[in-house]
Amino acid sequence: MLILGQFNAILCLKYCCLYFDLYSLCPYSARPMKPQPLPRSLDARKFARSAVQLYSVEPVKSFPRFVALLADSEGEVAVHLDFYRDEARAYRIDVELKAEVNMICQRCLKAMPSKIETSSRLGLVWSDDTAKALPKDIDPLILGEEPLEVLEMLTDELIVGTPYVAYHEEADCSAPVNPEFGASEAEIASSNAVKAADSEVEAEEGRKENPFAVLASLKKD
Repeated sequence: MLILGQFNAILCLKYCCLYFDLYSLCPYSARPMKPQPLPRSLDARKFARSAVQLYSVEPVKSFPRFVALLADSEGEVAVHLDFYRDEARAYRIDVELKAEVNMICQRCLKAMPSKIETSSRLGLVWSDDTAKALPKDIDPLILGEEPLEVLEMLTDELIVGTPYVAYHEEADCSAPVNPEFGASEAEIASSNAVKAADSEVEAEEGRKENPFAVLASLKKD
């Protein structure tokens, strides 16, 4: 009886191990992925047919066009790419990027640490005509027989996801605080025009004679 119990326990453990080994092959496994080298070019449709996922951590300097928007080339970009075919058998790539970089504060023009996170759903299409048929929440990625240049694609995604301007918190910024900072040029111009008009009205009123003062002057005469 004891031997049979041990055999059942071993058999159960074997099937549990087999289950988790199969589960690890699932592209949507909850297990954390380990960073791996990112291929510079690849066959995107082949990767989608195989439901490949890629996770990598790349230095910021690997993206020169992106670096041109930053204060320096320090930092890293975490990359998660999910290649698959959807219910309609169309080719898809889900992109998630998380970058820790140094941007330029537009107030003091000094470097400031920033976190950039962006995600997108890409649909692989052959031409502009097929791109028009994509759902609105899918961005087209026109790709022919040529391999996908991964870093170029990721650079485009990073640039699109980067804020147009960045500012330190006022307490951390070395530039003088402007109470009107953050207003648009039109708003500032409008505010200055109103102030100028108010000053002119006040000056004009000051030039006019007070009627009570005139009456008092006549009485004296």
